[in-house]
Amino acid sequence: MARNGNSLATILRRADDLLQWLEKAGAAVCGVAIFIMVGLTTVDVVLRYFFNAPLIGAYEVMEFLLVGVTFLSFAYVQRVKGHVGMDILLQKLGRKGNLILEVVGCLLALGCLWAAVWQTASEAWDAFVTGDYIGEIIRLYYWPPKTAIALGLGLFCLTLISTLVQDIAALTSPENGQNVHDHKM
Repeated sequence: MARNGNSLATILRRADDLLQWLEKAGAAVCGVAIFIMVGLTTVDVVLRYFFNAPLIGAYEVMEFLLVGVTFLSFAYVQRVKGHVGMDILLQKLGRKGNLILEVVGCLLALGCLWAAVWQTASEAWDAFVTGDYIGEIIRLYYWPPKTAIALGLGLFCLTLISTLVQDIAALTSPENGQNVHDHKM
């Protein structure tokens, strides 16, 4: 019996390692996208104000990149506990209260986010199939940013599931999960 428990723990640890790698990859993609946005903005400003020739489509490309930056960063921010919290309330609840509150929050968020993943994935597929785009001079297809939303929210859901499993393990462990993962308190 102990061996099955150890193998399950190993599987969960490896799955979490893969998830952490995906979260970091998403964060890296966000960093590259921000770098591209800064470059496009700089080139557009220089061309617009010094040569009276704006970079066509720069604004639209930056909007699409901003969508990716926003949604692909959610999972990483969840992992590092970077989302906004109410520290005054959390300090008064103590460790067990924080864990219970986080479990409830994860369950509520998963219920809402899973529906959003399903809907945005469906919309991304529809946009891909129909070839839906914006712009006449430069065609920017809608499916890449819609896919980024679905992937970002899906990865966020997986991170929430990982957080949920860790929090439940912390709540049910004899030591009250002192080393399961860090919580802001």
